[in-house]
Amino acid sequence: MAVLRILGLGLIIAALAAAIITATHTVEPWNAMAKSLGEVWGSLHAASLNSMQTAAAQHLPSQVWDPGVQKVLRLPVWVFVGLLGLVFLLIGAAGRKLFNCSSMGSFFRGFGGDLRKSNLAMPVDCFV
Repeated sequence: MAVLRILGLGLIIAALAAAIITATHTVEPWNAMAKSLGEVWGSLHAASLNSMQTAAAQHLPSQVWDPGVQKVLRLPVWVFVGLLGLVFLLIGAAGRKLFNCSSMGSFFRGFGGDLRKSNLAMPVDCFV
């Protein structure tokens, strides 16, 4: 699971870097569109893109190909990579407790505070 979290975080960082580079290197600042996923895939390995299109045309209904897959292939690469990283990050964190009450209690006790008397919005299970 840690590998998925690290991979997801790396993909999100790469997507943010690509988005920033794309936005700063365009002639028109409001037209910060990167190359689409289909363009990049076609330039890297056109044969696999063509074989995927052929297989999809033979095995998938046209309703899946036209609105679904075509929209994904038109996405900017940084959006697709960022979404993929977010999926990996969420899958990697699926079995992990996202909030640790004991560490928050020791943090506030270090400042002389008590979580039970504070007005902080804390989950109910922290006080059980």
